[in-house]
Amino acid sequence: MDNDERMRLQNHHLELLSPARDAGIAREAILHGADAVYIGGPGFGARPQRQQ
Repeated sequence: MDNDERMRLQNHHLELLSPARDAGIAREAILHGADAVYIGGPGFGARPQRQQ
């Protein structure tokens, strides 16, 4: 890593973003170090939905 690259990296703040399916999980994620959480609606998740 050269000096220019090192300087660019020093100016960035990393954020830990955690998925949460509900407010309880979001709260626990924050309590355990997440900087932010995201909660998506049922149709927006990456996991396949179970067919009934």
